[in-house]
Amino acid sequence: MSEAFRIGTRRRLAVEPWLRALLFAAALATLAYMSVAVIVAGWNGAVTLPVTAATLLFAAATYLASHLLRVARLALIAANDRVSLRRLGAIHLFTAGAGLAIPFKLGDVYRAVELSAAVGGAVRAVTIIFVERMLDVGLILLLLLLAIASGPARAADYGPVLTASSAFVVLAVFAVALLPDNLRRLAGFIIRRYDGSWTVAALRRITEARAVVHGAALMIGGRYAPLIALTMLIWMLELLSMGIVMVGASADVAPLGTLISFLSAVIRGDTLLDNLPPSAAFRRIPEAMGYLVATQVPLVFAALLAGIGLFRSRIESVATLGRKVGV
Repeated sequence: MSEAFRIGTRRRLAVEPWLRALLFAAALATLAYMSVAVIVAGWNGAVTLPVTAATLLFAAATYLASHLLRVARLALIAANDRVSLRRLGAIHLFTAGAGLAIPFKLGDVYRAVELSAAVGGAVRAVTIIFVERMLDVGLILLLLLLAIASGPARAADYGPVLTASSAFVVLAVFAVALLPDNLRRLAGFIIRRYDGSWTVAALRRITEARAVVHGAALMIGGRYAPLIALTMLIWMLELLSMGIVMVGASADVAPLGTLISFLSAVIRGDTLLDNLPPSAAFRRIPEAMGYLVATQVPLVFAALLAGIGLFRSRIESVATLGRKVGV
């Protein structure tokens, strides 16, 4: 691993402890609120499902299994022996669940905040998330091509996924192929032409940006096969969970197309609370509501439990530090 990447990943972007604690409390409170909202919606009969409870449980178990594989992939990408798999799993579930309340997949910003404290800094956390999304977008584009090839598609169903995925691919290609050399040129230009107090901060940000791009290649290098295999299994399980709901509902719609439609709704900004009771998009495809209840609802409760576990560990860490300082 190059020295530049070591320096870049060790340096932390300024996430103050009080701000991180505030964000954690807000995420935990949001998960508690969503859990209560889901229970109230079910109790009041606001959600009508076309499948049985057994089908929902089967689909939920399949979907949660995909998240266990996501934890394994996260551990493989991070490759940090100092972070336990249990802690990575708790962080993944907690941030994935909290992200259900944040539109446009912006929950990854908070995911970077939580990961930064575990994996050695914000630069490394951003790099890990960048690698995760590259793998996911590759599989999503493949699924999208299969969905288009299998039948007619509506622009409203597939358009957001195609647009967002294509934009990410363009951004990734630009970052990998063009950004490093241009950032190096920019750093040289700043060093030659300017000598102000701001130049140190600017050069530091340039170094961190180069570390993200270079670090992504280092994280993937030599692990293409297991990472691709895990990503394929992850999305196979997600598609299988949708198929279980479709079969249980005796639906005359393709699971793959419905999954893409569901992803499009998420990209358009729909959150879990927006879909309780069902939004207009899910009224047209009621089986998608069954998929939501079988996947996002269990994830909320799993995330809440993970958050409580993280909260307890932080309290214990503070108590232990207090005893050491007292000694």
